[in-house]
Amino acid sequence: LTTSVDAVVAICVIFAMSFIPASFILYLIQERVTKAKHLQFVSGVSPLVYWVANFFWDMINYTVSTAMVVGIFVGFDKKCYTSPTNLPALVALLSLYGWSVTPMMYPMSYMFNVPSTAYVSLSCINLFIGINSSAITFILELFENNR
Repeated sequence: LTTSVDAVVAICVIFAMSFIPASFILYLIQERVTKAKHLQFVSGVSPLVYWVANFFWDMINYTVSTAMVVGIFVGFDKKCYTSPTNLPALVALLSLYGWSVTPMMYPMSYMFNVPSTAYVSLSCINLFIGINSSAITFILELFENNR
């Protein structure tokens, strides 16, 4: 029963953290469609500075969200996430997820011209990957005694 509750909590965290990286491309698409990005490049902003600034701003926003998730786990004292051995792993996992999924979202911004369509589509893709990965992990844990 405890494993089932932990699996449901993990899926809820996946739901929460899937929408955040997908929201990062809303402004990128809007800037591209309205030609604001082109105006910045014409004004002298180099593409490297543009993308690095976007990335670090998104990471600041993601870090705030990660801190709130960790704070909720600590506040509700979920032992499977906040034990002394698991809390650093949780923080590292959430942080590394943000650092890895955000650059994956940026190229996807060129596939869409409507920000809302991109947000829904990329949120669904993130949910699909996250839920299936978690489900596979929990199913494989059932077979840990087999060679």
